[in-house]
Amino acid sequence: MSSDYNKPEALEHIFNRKYDPDNPQPEILFTHDDVRNAIVATGGRVPSNVNNFVKDLTRSGNSDARSPAAKQAGYFLREAIHSGSIGVFFRDSGPARGAISISCPTNLEAKPIHVEIPPDILDLLRPDEGGLLASIEYGFILDDFFAVPKGTVRRVQAPVKVQPHELDSFFIIKKGDRRIPIPCEAKSKGNDVITLNQIVGIAAATLQRLMEDDMDFIIPLGVKLESNGDIFLAEFPECSSSDLLKLNSKLVASSVVRQARYTLIPKPPKW
Repeated sequence: MSSDYNKPEALEHIFNRKYDPDNPQPEILFTHDDVRNAIVATGGRVPSNVNNFVKDLTRSGNSDARSPAAKQAGYFLREAIHSGSIGVFFRDSGPARGAISISCPTNLEAKPIHVEIPPDILDLLRPDEGGLLASIEYGFILDDFFAVPKGTVRRVQAPVKVQPHELDSFFIIKKGDRRIPIPCEAKSKGNDVITLNQIVGIAAATLQRLMEDDMDFIIPLGVKLESNGDIFLAEFPECSSSDLLKLNSKLVASSVVRQARYTLIPKPPKW
């Protein structure tokens, strides 16, 4: 909610303009202009930047459509990954209806892992994405996660900006004469969760912009710093260029291939 406009009213206006009750669409995309027009139509004042209009509502994994008409029609809400769009009302009848994120199961046992973080660095690592990724690299956590020899997983760079998406980090695994890219979405300590549209986004960006001749497929990865300082990792299915048009249906909550929870020893004090 904003003092300048009412988000649910704006979303209701957008949905009612775009929804076809005679032929309900699986997805209803809307743009920045749709948002601006809806704010004006509902008596609000348009802010200078509406980029986070949907993101702020869904960053915690809440897919409630907020629009009464959309909810009545069986729609949920998520951020868009389509070029030019900002949000999507979507219908979902899968086993986890409306799931737009992946979270660490409360009963997932934490694995203690000894990390070799230099003591003059340990107390400086913050509980943000950068600190999380640095600890993963210092601790060779991805080598343990993927069950490969220590030092096999290599960081290319962090971040990688491939508009309109950004990989928080980019890793590779070398197997024989082939390389396997691992685009990574990282979440700091706090309310933000690993959202599936971001996993789809980094997968699409990698397949479209970062592949080389010796790369056959990618492994999308999500990592999250939990509230108690544990690290949660979720591996998604391998994706190749032939999957580009079906990433939204392939990279879903129920498709997670492997997940793990780690407790660092020693744990950074600021965590």
